[in-house]
Amino acid sequence: MPISPSPSRDWAVELHRGGQIAEAMAAYRALLTGDPDSPDLLGLLGVASEQLGDLDEAERLLQLSLRDRTSAPLAYRNLNNLLGLMIESGRLEEAKALAQEHLPGAWPLDRQPDDIETGTIISLVSALKDVGLADEALAIGIPLLSLIGTDVDFALLMAELLHDAGRRDEATKLLDHDFGPGEDLPNLHAVRA
Repeated sequence: MPISPSPSRDWAVELHRGGQIAEAMAAYRALLTGDPDSPDLLGLLGVASEQLGDLDEAERLLQLSLRDRTSAPLAYRNLNNLLGLMIESGRLEEAKALAQEHLPGAWPLDRQPDDIETGTIISLVSALKDVGLADEALAIGIPLLSLIGTDVDFALLMAELLHDAGRRDEATKLLDHDFGPGEDLPNLHAVRA
């Protein structure tokens, strides 16, 4: 698919999702000429750079995307992507410091996360736990229980965090409801112990 003379964000994302990473990157760059500080476009270009193996450029772009945290969903996505990159490269202490510096505000509770955003939230809470920021992970996760608490992965993650924080009754209560047909909850003994 050729590069459009004036690409739209949706078109660029469609290229990206379709595996046309280099074409998507060209479209993101073209869009950035009109909005060079866009945390959305910088974050998307950072992910695309990572997918093509340019980890230094990916990190640079994701760092730039964190300057503007006015949109909590974008801040969650961009911080999650950057933490993932740093954790994969074994830079846990650096990731921890970066997370502390760029911790996003609360998710807007009037906005139900879609499936991709739910995955991002779960991944971010898990990354914060992995770098030793369990209290921050709980602070982000607990308010979201009302929105995505029926997601099995999120419930298990939050129950583990609550259990580790000595809040075993809350962990048990979180897991004591119907998650829907066919949803098994593994490792309940560890959480309930």
